[in-house]
Amino acid sequence: MYWVTATLLVTLLAGILPIVHSEGNWNLTILHWGVLGITGALLATLLQLHNLDLPELGETEGKILFQGTVRSVAIGAVSAVLLYAALWGEALDGKIFPDIPTRPATDVYAQLPDKGESSGGTLNAQWEALKNVGLSVFWGVFAGLSPAVLQRMTRLAETSLGEPKSGGDEE
Repeated sequence: MYWVTATLLVTLLAGILPIVHSEGNWNLTILHWGVLGITGALLATLLQLHNLDLPELGETEGKILFQGTVRSVAIGAVSAVLLYAALWGEALDGKIFPDIPTRPATDVYAQLPDKGESSGGTLNAQWEALKNVGLSVFWGVFAGLSPAVLQRMTRLAETSLGEPKSGGDEE
């Protein structure tokens, strides 16, 4: 549990590095989304560990949980990258989704107007950029946390290619 927690914090920090680094440009790329997807998968594993009502995790249960974690990490990273690509290609849009790539390319706080200036347009653009980055972090982590995101993207891809195939024979 300690290793999962430590790895979770490291992957979260790596995913939001352009935001927290002093020379970061606030632009979350496809790599950052993949790492945020891994963060979501590790968060799901930590939640599973929390919900287990065992005084000690045995060898059999531990192996099963470890195998599930490895699968979740791979699925989480790919899901986040696919979601990034779907947003970038404008297959998904709406107020709840960020604009890809996130903006601005320079530091948001460096563009703030001086105290004497009153620039509503600049502040609105900066607010939109901050909101865009926040939505990117949310969706990056959530794509790894919830398998439903991958299922919805699969359904979106299938319906865009035509009618989804049904399991039974209908006449």
